[in-house]
Amino acid sequence: MKRIDRYILGSFFSAWVASFVFFTGMYLVIHFFNKMGDLADAAESFERAGWSPVQGLCLYYALNLPFVMGQTAPYTVLMGAMWAAQQMATKNELVPVLVAGISFRRLATPILVAGFVLALLFAGVREGLLPTIAAERHKVERIYKGKERDVIKRIRLIPGRSGETIHIGEYDVAKRVAYNVDVMLPRDVEGDRVRFAAVSWGADGWEQTDGEPASIEALRATGLRPRDVEIESRGLLVLDVTDLRRLIDRYPDRSDLRLLLHAHFAYPVGVVVLLLLGLPLVLKSTRRTPFVAAGVSLMLSVAFFATQTVLQDLGGRNELLNPVLGAWLPIILFGTVGVLLFETMST
Repeated sequence: MKRIDRYILGSFFSAWVASFVFFTGMYLVIHFFNKMGDLADAAESFERAGWSPVQGLCLYYALNLPFVMGQTAPYTVLMGAMWAAQQMATKNELVPVLVAGISFRRLATPILVAGFVLALLFAGVREGLLPTIAAERHKVERIYKGKERDVIKRIRLIPGRSGETIHIGEYDVAKRVAYNVDVMLPRDVEGDRVRFAAVSWGADGWEQTDGEPASIEALRATGLRPRDVEIESRGLLVLDVTDLRRLIDRYPDRSDLRLLLHAHFAYPVGVVVLLLLGLPLVLKSTRRTPFVAAGVSLMLSVAFFATQTVLQDLGGRNELLNPVLGAWLPIILFGTVGVLLFETMST
């Protein structure tokens, strides 16, 4: 590795760490003061759970920070890269670089590679860590809010594997008991629905525990599992690729699942696209104020993520765009502009 590459990488990682610490600290401060009125109740809840208030708060934020990191990673990487480039411009280091025969494209290459490596790292966190700690995070969140029971009440209609539709009024996560369960049968099956006041998940699958006797086989035939109830209610955004593929096999008509699968792979590429857009704008800028990098980073991030949100929403609902195009079209559009900007930099 050449000395200039080591210098550029050192500047980039220093700027990225500063950006990461800034956004993490800002999240902690804003969240803490917004929740300050609930601290007394949270302290009592933590003590009932066997933790001191300090232990409970530390665990709460330790479980939430990886999710914040995953959401803000593209912006912190972009901000770090552009701040490093802006600092080089501020210190008048770009002119000697060009005079020495080193192009801006060559100058930006180490940052692009390092940014992609960081993006892969955070993609690994999203894939491996977040699904693992999601249940524990929700448990601590519930304790923080003073809720004694881990109960899900807002459950979307869940499709069965044979054309059924399952509606659940309430689900107790700890006991694995579902209340007020309606299994709406396909049209070609005799009857329209089967109702259960309460069913529990046991060694042999679902078992009726309350209400008028009904055919429990109607519920078992749907293939519904407790994990599916939790996923439908609170876990789609933290599923790993394996879980997503399993659900896609079960629900081949769910366009939102196919979009989320492709979004997993588009995530690290999106970071590189932002760098391709941002670095040329800073390196070609004649301005030397330290706020250029921050302003350009913010505008690029807002434009990219706003476009991504709209297109993914359309793709997830399979409206105008199919799920694959909904996940990759923002990459294609902004990536094309980024490559053009990168290729027109000074050589």
